[in-house]
Amino acid sequence: MSPKVRIDQRYGCIATGSASDAMMRVLFFPHAGGSAISLLPLASELPDGAESLLFDLPGRGLRDAEPRRSTFDEARRALAEQVEPLVDRPAIFFGHSLGGLLCDALVRNLPADRREMVTRVIVSSAPSPRRAVAMAAAPPWPPPRRPAADLLAHLTGYGGTPAAVFEAPDLLESVVEAFGDDMMIMDSYRLDPALPPPAADYELWSGREDASTAPEEPQEWAGVLARPPHERVFPGGHFYLTDRTEARAVLRAAVDTQLRQLTSPYDQEALT
Repeated sequence: MSPKVRIDQRYGCIATGSASDAMMRVLFFPHAGGSAISLLPLASELPDGAESLLFDLPGRGLRDAEPRRSTFDEARRALAEQVEPLVDRPAIFFGHSLGGLLCDALVRNLPADRREMVTRVIVSSAPSPRRAVAMAAAPPWPPPRRPAADLLAHLTGYGGTPAAVFEAPDLLESVVEAFGDDMMIMDSYRLDPALPPPAADYELWSGREDASTAPEEPQEWAGVLARPPHERVFPGGHFYLTDRTEARAVLRAAVDTQLRQLTSPYDQEALT
């Protein structure tokens, strides 16, 4: 294992694991209102030979000085500037909730030669594209900001927010504000039907007690993919990734399997 965490100044993201000799990369995208560091427990347990890269949206974490984006396409484009140069070898994309929709959109929009490098996309606790559009608070465009009471109800329902946050008014206000910014991104989600479905294998991960997921979603995802996705259901709710440890072992095993299929390291000098 390579748990050492570093800030990758070249790409403006958090990184763990192999760097110069990485045979593959795993790219992580967090939930609405969250930051890259929330997925660090998952990313830091991968085998040697894999580099983990954790991305923040503009206005968060390492990109805190940048203005926040207010629509889904703006957010995707901002991430694509970071991501595309990094998909120069086999890669797995992993996104939780809003991050799941973003990583799916990022893969669909990659140039063809980069898209072929993506072997697997893991969408965790995210609605299907059809359901995401149906759930949007719009029809107005751009979508309006959701009322604070609605945002607070969502935060409470999802769980995952420490009780101490609700007891600190100033902190709660900043959490609700960040969540509201990201829900505007979610509410402006659209799937471009002109984009071809990715050739990568898709997995849909969820928590068994997560009320935000719907039983028809695997079938709806299958309608926009090259082949039906594989489902994995774990104990826990919407934040099963951080509340429990089972998913870490599954991801580690998946990465280890792919590393065994790669017979030689990549020539880093040729890639730079």
